[in-house]
Amino acid sequence: MKKTALYERHLSSKAKMAEFAGYLMPIQYTSIVEEHLQVRKKAGIFDVSHMGTLFVNGKEAKNFLQRIVTGNINALPKGKVLYTLMCTENGTAVDDLFVCSLEDTRYLMVVNASNVDKDLAWLNRFKPGEVQITNATPGNSIIAVQGPLAVGIMDSICSTPLSAQPSFSIRPNFVNGQPMLISRTGYTGEDGCEIYVANDHAAMVWDLLIEKGALPAGLGARDTLRLEMGYTLYGHEISDSTNVLEAGLGWIIDLASKDDFIGKAALVKSKEAGLQFKLVGLLAESKGIPRQGCPVVENEILIGHVTSGGYSPVLEKGIALAYVPLDKSVEGLNLSIDIRGRLLPVTVVKRKFLHGK
Repeated sequence: MKKTALYERHLSSKAKMAEFAGYLMPIQYTSIVEEHLQVRKKAGIFDVSHMGTLFVNGKEAKNFLQRIVTGNINALPKGKVLYTLMCTENGTAVDDLFVCSLEDTRYLMVVNASNVDKDLAWLNRFKPGEVQITNATPGNSIIAVQGPLAVGIMDSICSTPLSAQPSFSIRPNFVNGQPMLISRTGYTGEDGCEIYVANDHAAMVWDLLIEKGALPAGLGARDTLRLEMGYTLYGHEISDSTNVLEAGLGWIIDLASKDDFIGKAALVKSKEAGLQFKLVGLLAESKGIPRQGCPVVENEILIGHVTSGGYSPVLEKGIALAYVPLDKSVEGLNLSIDIRGRLLPVTVVKRKFLHGK
C-alpha cells in the first residue's frame, strides 16, 4: 500500500485511514460533517497527492493534446488551466482532468488517482516520438486549500499573493523560499487553490497552513462537497461505458471549433441522434440517505440507479445523482429511491444542489 508524504501528519492528527486507488488516505479526522462545514464556512486543507501528475513535453505537445482531449488546447494561453476530457473512439470517458499550460512545449495533466496507469497507457498509445510524457506523481504532493478564507491564508504564506491570480490559472510561487506551482482550482465549489509541491516540502506547507487557521479535511468531506455541487466523479457518473453528453459535460467538449479529436465523430453522431438519458439531481423529501447503486423508481417501475449519494450537511437532507430517461428528467418530478426495500420520496432538481455557489 502506498503512502503520501503527509502520511505521518495524518496519523498524528488521528485521521481515520482507508485504501483509495492503492494509497492509504485520510477519510476523516473529526467528522465528515464538521470538516465539510469548515470548508463551506472557513477553510480546509486536503491531501490529494494520490492524484496523478503527468508532464507532457516537446515541440509537438500542443498538437498532441489538441487531438487527445475534448477542449481546445490551441486557445489555452500560457498560465491557464482547462477542465476537459479524454474520450475513447466511442465517445465515452477515458478520464476527466485538468490540463495546465506551462509553456507552448510543456503541459501538466492532473488526472484521477484510479486512472493514472490507464491514462499513461492511453497517452503513450497515441503520442508521437517528439513528445515526452513523465509521470511525476511519486515525487510530488498536492495540497488543496479550499473555503472562503483560503485565499487570505494563502496570501499570508506565499511570496506572490494568490489573490492576484485569476481563477483557472497556474503560477510558480514560493513558500518559505521553496518553489511550487499553485493553481486557482478546486473540487468543492469554494474559492481556493491546489498546491503542487515536492514531497520534501509538503509537510512544511501543511503545517504552515494549519498554523494560519486552516483545518485538515478528509476524502469523505471532499466527496460530500463535490456532491453538493453536482460534480461528476470518475467511476460513478462517468466511465468508459457512459455517454459524456448524457453526463452534462457538453460544455467541456468543443465540437464547433476543433477540426478533430479522439471521440469527436461518435459524439457528433450521438448529439444528432438525441440523448436517451440525463444525469439529474435527486433531493430527498424525508429522512434517508441514498447510496450508489440504489434503484430509482417511478410507480414501482425501475428507471435508473443512483451513481453517487449521501447526506448534504448544508441542506441537511439526503441528495443523489442518477441517470434517468430524458422524459423523467424534468425538474420538480416526484420519484423514489429504493433504500433496502424502503422507498424514499425524492424530487428531480438541478445537479447543482447549492444555489449561489
